[in-house]
Amino acid sequence: MTTLVFVDTNIFLDYYRAEGCDDLSILDHFANNKDRIITTTQVEMEYKKNRQHAILDSSKSINSPSNSLVIPSFLRESHAKSIKVIQAQLSKQTKTLKEKTTMLLREPGQNDPVYKSLQKFFNSKSLCHFHVDLDEKIKSEIEEKAYHRFLLGYPPRKEKDTSMGDSLNWEWVIHCANNFSANIVIVSRDSDYGLRFGNELILNDWLQQEFDDRVNKKYQLTLTTKITEAFKSASIQVTKEQEQSEQKLLEMFIPKITITTSFPLVGEKGVSVTPTFAWNNIIGAISYDIAIAEDIGQEDKFAKINYSETTDSNFFMFVKTLKYNTTYYWRIRATIGTGKSPWQQSFFTTGTDQLVILG
Repeated sequence: MTTLVFVDTNIFLDYYRAEGCDDLSILDHFANNKDRIITTTQVEMEYKKNRQHAILDSSKSINSPSNSLVIPSFLRESHAKSIKVIQAQLSKQTKTLKEKTTMLLREPGQNDPVYKSLQKFFNSKSLCHFHVDLDEKIKSEIEEKAYHRFLLGYPPRKEKDTSMGDSLNWEWVIHCANNFSANIVIVSRDSDYGLRFGNELILNDWLQQEFDDRVNKKYQLTLTTKITEAFKSASIQVTKEQEQSEQKLLEMFIPKITITTSFPLVGEKGVSVTPTFAWNNIIGAISYDIAIAEDIGQEDKFAKINYSETTDSNFFMFVKTLKYNTTYYWRIRATIGTGKSPWQQSFFTTGTDQLVILG
């Protein structure tokens, strides 16, 4: 059975956002397997619209080395000269990197390897490509369906969307699934098509139901964050090195959470049995998972969780009553897009029950 792959625009832009991603060979598969990959002029436009911004955001980390290093007098004679040499070399490399960034922005067709690979793909105009030269009847039908979909607020769409781009992409995916009698694998790291729960990606309920109704229940709709995983489903051969490279790229986007200010404090004693938990707000977090477990002497402190909750605020008021004079472990993690940060763990001990006996 045929399997087709649709890749969301942000997947391409991630290759500019990632640091140290030096294996771009996976991108060559797009042009070489154009008949098994669904795309649209909408995806191409969004990529080219946002490419420069993604490069500029990443280039902000390219800074000239500081000359403010203070060398103690007893080390100055032996190290000052070598440090100046190193600073000069770093300044030269910084200048070179900025010049290369300028060339990436000005002449992407000659200097940007991501752009060059994707341009071949976008220019292919395969049967899976929704483009301006498409049959006018088919194009009008897809655009009309996308327009009505957008007006009705159907997914996939972002909360503040002002264009029907995602709607057009989805209608084209449905068209291709029917036209080629194919399974569909969507590659996305946003929450437009579904959410991540733990290690599992779960499709949006409406999109799954709609796909079953409009295509056929015998065909599968799958969501993944990995191009390599989607390509393997479509019988596009990928190497072990490409899989490892993409995994490293994904790990760069795992949201990090560090509890810099928290309540209860780490190891705090005498905490209320109905505590309020608080932590620093994480930029971009759409929700937080919190779990609380009583210390029962197990190596895994969360082998038995007493309470868990998901909240969209960076604080949580515990409505149940904990035990007095008991140590509890609690942990927190952030959800950003379809990703979950690692758990951040802390502990505290509740106060002693102090009953006042009236005579």
